Amino acid sequence: MSCGRRLARGVAEQGGTTWDAVQAVHLHCGVTLLRAHRIAHNMTLAEVAERISDILRREGIDCGVVHQSVSRWEKQLDLPSHHFLNALCQLYETRTDRLGFGADYTRGGDSASGGAEGAAGADGAAVPLPPFQPSPLAPPTQRQNRAATSAVRTLEERTERSGYYINALPPSEFIEARMHDLAQVYGLLRTVRSEDSRKRLHRVEAKNAGFIAGRLGDVAELEEALGWFRLAQRAARQSGDVSLEAWVCAYLSYVHVCFRRSLDAGLGAARAAQSIAGPRPTPARVLGLLVEAGVHARRGRRRETLDAIREAEQVRDRLPSSATEADGIGASEYRLRWHQAHNLGALGEQRIAAELRHRALELPQAGPDLVGRAMLELDEAVMLLRKGEAEHGCEQIRQVWQSLPAEYRHGLVARRLTQIASEVPAAQRVLLGG
Repeated sequence: MSCGRRLARGVAEQGGTTWDAVQAVHLHCGVTLLRAHRIAHNMTLAEVAERISDILRREGIDCGVVHQSVSRWEKQLDLPSHHFLNALCQLYETRTDRLGFGADYTRGGDSASGGAEGAAGADGAAVPLPPFQPSPLAPPTQRQNRAATSAVRTLEERTERSGYYINALPPSEFIEARMHDLAQVYGLLRTVRSEDSRKRLHRVEAKNAGFIAGRLGDVAELEEALGWFRLAQRAARQSGDVSLEAWVCAYLSYVHVCFRRSLDAGLGAARAAQSIAGPRPTPARVLGLLVEAGVHARRGRRRETLDAIREAEQVRDRLPSSATEADGIGASEYRLRWHQAHNLGALGEQRIAAELRHRALELPQAGPDLVGRAMLELDEAVMLLRKGEAEHGCEQIRQVWQSLPAEYRHGLVARRLTQIASEVPAAQRVLLGG
């Protein structure tokens, strides 16, 4: 909320309309259009519910609404009836398609609505407003174009570097930096007219949104990551970069499977990533195969798991060295060994899994990856528990948890610990302590 409100204020200070602010919040914060309207108007759920009820009472409709209903509309879990929809349009001075309900099919495309967002022509039809520009009085000068091109290049370079630090920085610090870059991307998209520059900006947008989604997948809940993945997917398509779109899809499949919320959704996304990437070797194809192997392993399909792991390694062997770097997108050896060890451990192939786990943990990328390292160490603890070494396994679990900073005690590690604890016999559970 605070991020969206800051963004809305910034748009207003640059002379933008409320609709400009709504679009910026919708894209940057990954929320629905209806929620973006509330944020841009700086209102709470309770205030929206109260004002809608007031509007309906003035119209002689004895039909109030509670803030829980508004919340469900914003999350697209329910649809408002026509009375409430009309009241929402009055409240936000807009039309239904800009609230996220339906589309605008009027001739002329994206015409502006009435009120604060547009004006009517002589024939009563809405007059389209030009795209919002921070400096609408004159077209960009040659100097301004050069400055914009330089800014695009700087953002690209910073995004490339940030991939190497995705695990080296604390999640809050890393995510804040990526959101700062996204704000600059959206500012430039309002001024840059070159099609090539716009595609480059969408590529930067997709990478940063994907990085944010991945980190949220590590230390938050799945729902918080999904909105950012949707933003990354849309930006990747706008960039026209098929390899990047496949990477986002593969990354999404990995988070789905790690959360174990829906193996079918994870498998579908993994196969979609491979399909988008095509037959040529790409990092996304490698990750998609590894995630597919993870789904098969959790379902006890030994042959399918081993086939997918073997194919992933063969594809990686055909990649150029530039595509195997630990830059957040490349198929690095650490990422390969991590998935192999995790998947084979889930399948019950403990000896091979232990060798791969040892190799992954000795690679330099394992040091700063607190979440990835913790997950591997928990896999080892599970192996000890299954071998009957309950005291040793529970001690390792306690050490993993106690060594994690507070910021990392959410998301994947906490979920994995809960699952392990549920599988430990009651007589041994006391060994885990608190």
